[in-house]
Amino acid sequence: MKDQAGSPPAAQLCAALLQYAKTPGRYQLTLRQPSILFHSIREILQLAAGRGDATQAATREVREAAGFFLRAALLYPGADHYAVLGLPARTEPVELKERYRLLMRLIHPDYAGSGSLPWPADAAVRVNRAYEVLSSPLLRREYDEQLAGVRVQEA
Repeated sequence: MKDQAGSPPAAQLCAALLQYAKTPGRYQLTLRQPSILFHSIREILQLAAGRGDATQAATREVREAAGFFLRAALLYPGADHYAVLGLPARTEPVELKERYRLLMRLIHPDYAGSGSLPWPADAAVRVNRAYEVLSSPLLRREYDEQLAGVRVQEA
């Protein structure tokens, strides 16, 4: 069941985050599991940042679970630029910029909060590089061509 905006209800999303935090090894992130979480990256970023409508239902435990999921799902070793920002390949520049700002706010030590888990040391560098490449039409086209070449070689 989804709300009007097409995203799952806040309670369902919070329950899925808590479940993931309790048993992360149960899911294969490379297969984008659990799907409810991967389809709700934007809402999870809002939860982790303490923003948006869903934060009314979010406890500290849920916000920590959101941060834990984001670290694992977006910043895994070898993640491409789209995965680092949690975006599909055909993302509009407005969404790209919003996603970048949310992630940088979460990662920045002044906003992250002292009680939260630390982000990987290279998180800001990876997010900045992903945004730099994907926000430039020329660099993005070159990057997409590189990704297509890698995928062809893997097949």
